[in-house]
Amino acid sequence: MMKTLKLIGLALLACIMLMSCNKHEHYTVTVNANDSSMGTVTGGGVYAAKATATLTATANTGYKFVKWQDGNTSNPRDITVTKDETYTATFETLPDGVYVVFGSLRWDGAYFQADATNDYYTTAHSMVVELRQSPNTEYPRIKTIIPNFVTTTPNHVSTFHNTNYMANQNDLDEDNDPNWQATSLVTTVTAIDLTAKTISATQTGLLKRSQTDELRNLEIVFKNATWDVLQ
Repeated sequence: MMKTLKLIGLALLACIMLMSCNKHEHYTVTVNANDSSMGTVTGGGVYAAKATATLTATANTGYKFVKWQDGNTSNPRDITVTKDETYTATFETLPDGVYVVFGSLRWDGAYFQADATNDYYTTAHSMVVELRQSPNTEYPRIKTIIPNFVTTTPNHVSTFHNTNYMANQNDLDEDNDPNWQATSLVTTVTAIDLTAKTISATQTGLLKRSQTDELRNLEIVFKNATWDVLQ
């Protein structure tokens, strides 16, 4: 009888110890990029069992996130931690074209038009640019200005504050201006060909919504991009 009680007691103790271990079980989530020069990944670390980890892949200028090593294309993505795991984000070089990131929105291969002939902007050596998701989609759209496009030298940097963003036709403030307007913006033009109508440049900065003061990041990458003439 005593032997049986001891065995039961040992079994109970083992169960309690096992439950205690499970309660404090932790796993390591490792994150990396297929090429660290193309982008960065966050969300790795040590997590309790069944905790949620959020993995985020951020592409550097000139590159784009494609997928995770398991084929998942969500970004960011949430995973339930159940074991030690490694996640690798795959980045690729952007092909020629225009790429826009505005807050959580991303347009790969956006359609854009440019006006380099208007007398006012030609005098100011600047170019009006309008970007849309596709030729047949009017909204959302971004209108911006590339400054110093005639006199620019490679890696010339200018600040300009004329970019605005329209989510829809009614997205206007009381002065009939688009809600989202630039509070800071840096333009870097590396190459432009007015005859071939191609440009390589970047614009990065912040846009603010006039009604709410909400701020969103803006990044526009022109990579040997060819424009249509703005009508």
